[in-house]
Amino acid sequence: MNTYLAIDLGAGSGRIMAVRSVGETIELDQVCRFDSPAIEQEGSLFWDIHLIWTEITRGLKQAAQTYGSTIRSIGVDSWGVDYAWFDSAGELSKLPYCYRDARTHGSVDEVAGLLGCDAIFEETGIQFMAINSLYQIVDDLKKGLLSGRFLMIADMINYWLTGRQVCERTNASTTHLYNPRTQAWSKVLVEGIGLPTSTLPPLVAPGETLGPLQPKVAAETGLANTPVIAVGSHDTASAIAGVPASTDSFAYLSCGTWALLGTEVAEPIITDTALDHNFTNETGVEGTYRLLKNITGLWILQECRRVWQDEDKRAISYDELTEFTAHAAPFTAFIDPDDIIFSHHGNLPEMIQEYCQSSGQSMPITRGQIARIAMESLALKVASILEQLEFLLGRPLNVLHVIGGGVQNRFLMQCIANATQRRVIAGPTEATALGNALVQMIANSEVASLRDGRARLAKAIDTTAYEPSESWDNARQRFRSLLAKNTP
Repeated sequence: MNTYLAIDLGAGSGRIMAVRSVGETIELDQVCRFDSPAIEQEGSLFWDIHLIWTEITRGLKQAAQTYGSTIRSIGVDSWGVDYAWFDSAGELSKLPYCYRDARTHGSVDEVAGLLGCDAIFEETGIQFMAINSLYQIVDDLKKGLLSGRFLMIADMINYWLTGRQVCERTNASTTHLYNPRTQAWSKVLVEGIGLPTSTLPPLVAPGETLGPLQPKVAAETGLANTPVIAVGSHDTASAIAGVPASTDSFAYLSCGTWALLGTEVAEPIITDTALDHNFTNETGVEGTYRLLKNITGLWILQECRRVWQDEDKRAISYDELTEFTAHAAPFTAFIDPDDIIFSHHGNLPEMIQEYCQSSGQSMPITRGQIARIAMESLALKVASILEQLEFLLGRPLNVLHVIGGGVQNRFLMQCIANATQRRVIAGPTEATALGNALVQMIANSEVASLRDGRARLAKAIDTTAYEPSESWDNARQRFRSLLAKNTP
């Protein structure tokens, strides 16, 4: 048995998964899970990276005690765009900002006015989003916060594990400072915003061995001489690597707090049409590119649930939420999940009501109506983006693989099948950990390639298929009209 430890850090919680390879089977154990919420200090949101590190070392020690000599390597993935500054002595200068902090509002227009949207997209092929590292770094430049070198979240953990300050390419591509054609930092953007080149960490590819654990970490965890592998350190890159696809042509939806819809391509698609539709070309595993678009995913439903739990002073399970959603009337109103009003913490049930009323639709009253509007609107947004994706490719994508925590919501999965009129293959929920481990398996010569690894996953991992069960043509038309009316 070979055991691969996948440190998977999400924006709000993290876990360490043990992915165990036994013959042709693959088994997953959760070593530990921990909350890592953003914290507020001096009016801004930050990540408590020290808490995250403490939980990681605790989990690694637990894994060493459980799996011992079967552990082959460790890989780290995290959410993208966020980073922290390290001084010339290699010490953390300041807690990393959370991308949901409001400091970058208006930064996209500011930087676009300085360098031009066309030039920025030509250099990076990346979707314009105010949360991207580029706009955060511009704010840092204004405030004089630069100190030595920046490291992305997963790269920070790799640095503390191994002592190497590098940036893995899949996460680098989320910064809006990386050129996918040259596979290097963009000289045009770095110079354009006045960022010193000394702040840029060296780049490494997925699958590169970063080194063994530092002696102090090895002694603390009991994992002496265990190598750390640079995996697809952007969690979406690992998640897509973990899609159990039997063909090279498929659409994927990584469905969690964010919903990322796209496909794999051999070369970045950096065209006027891609720019017009605000698609992104993020770097993937084994020389692939992830042509995708970010959609606000289960965040809205999660926030609604949080508000209702506070009101009731009790826990509301997702099964309970789904049950009263399923009994609400369909298609009473829609929202655009990506409207900026839904992007921050707040009373989202009230925001949904206000959105529906201000857009001339029926205002939902019950929790079931509100939740159903959120889920149907997400499914319809997925269908809309899938149409744009197929237009960019010039060919259909007949199968949609859905991975991540959202696959547990069977009601939502059926909504997506109906809205897209596509066969939906849901699962696994743990695609990120599996993809993380798959890159480690390739680096350890247990699996020959990404394609071989996916074929192995397809045999070993259970999935659920959803077929379209009704026509949503009228709903799609109404949703298109809503988007058109609200697009400047």
